[in-house]
Amino acid sequence: MRQWMGVFTGMGVFLVLACQRAATLGDQGAPGGVDPAKVASKCRSMQFDNARSSIVKDLKNDGSVLIKIVPAKKSIHTRLKDLASPRGRVIGIAVNTGNSPWPLMAVAANDTSCWHVWMDNEDVLHAQWVSIKGTGQPQPDDAFDITFHPTKHAVDSSEWNPREISERPLPASLFHLASAGTVQVLRTGNTGWTTCLINGCCRSRQ
Repeated sequence: MRQWMGVFTGMGVFLVLACQRAATLGDQGAPGGVDPAKVASKCRSMQFDNARSSIVKDLKNDGSVLIKIVPAKKSIHTRLKDLASPRGRVIGIAVNTGNSPWPLMAVAANDTSCWHVWMDNEDVLHAQWVSIKGTGQPQPDDAFDITFHPTKHAVDSSEWNPREISERPLPASLFHLASAGTVQVLRTGNTGWTTCLINGCCRSRQ
């Protein structure tokens, strides 16, 4: 009997460790819904990796809008079924240290906005920018898509593309995008990226 108790105890410890490891490997979870206040609330409770943020980009070329994109920690553990879900995921933030707002990312001067992706009940993929304060109107990201990679990401990261890369034609999306049919203009010739899946990056043309 003692021998069997030892076996059961050992199995219990193994299961606990396995569950803890699974929890460690998961992402940071979903917001309570797509409502801006719920997205902002989730965003404020999350961790973001400043050490792996993009460079600061001068989007107006006059020093008034200075934005870096910061990836959500554990974004490289997000599965497609979780990102493309009714509540989706907050995948990163835009931090503006300039003295002018950038409405296309719903970010005020010297403020922060949250990048949120989800899929509706008709299998349409959406992305929006929401003020981290939960105030104002969200800004739909009408130039959003996802690129997949053959291997898994090693670290969370964000970046801005140089203009010459941003201006190259993009391949057709694998998704039915909410932005489909809209005019996607290269406003500044910059494309922001962040890791948002185990093997994928989300992009926004600004």
